[in-house]
Amino acid sequence: MFAAGFRDIYLAQQADPARIGFSAKDLVLFFGFAFAVFGIIFVRFHFPLKQVELEDQTLYVSNYLREIQVPLRDVESVKQGFWFTRAFVTIWLRTQTDLGRRIVFIPPRRWSASWDRDPVVGELRAMVEQAQALREDGPGQVG
Repeated sequence: MFAAGFRDIYLAQQADPARIGFSAKDLVLFFGFAFAVFGIIFVRFHFPLKQVELEDQTLYVSNYLREIQVPLRDVESVKQGFWFTRAFVTIWLRTQTDLGRRIVFIPPRRWSASWDRDPVVGELRAMVEQAQALREDGPGQVG
């Protein structure tokens, strides 16, 4: 669609330059600039995404090249993005891992009211609190 719009405007400019109001060079510069801006936005917000799975008390985190295991007790916080990064969930870890201290992923969509927190965020927070409480109490004690 982007290429078709560029082609149509370029051909219209070639047929009647006075009607369009800018040169072919201006058009190429504009579309080149727009492509670069959208490319930077895409890389900034989608490149750091990880695949995250949860099994028992362990997060399995993958950057699609390698996978690490992170115990839930090592999670510092779980936050949800705001505005146009709303779909992103960020997990901050207490220590550095091979994939960094920050894990960003998009959870599977589940129905929720438009501005409510994603249910995955609440579930992860509860599981992290439970895992940290077990670590503080010790494995053999009941809190």
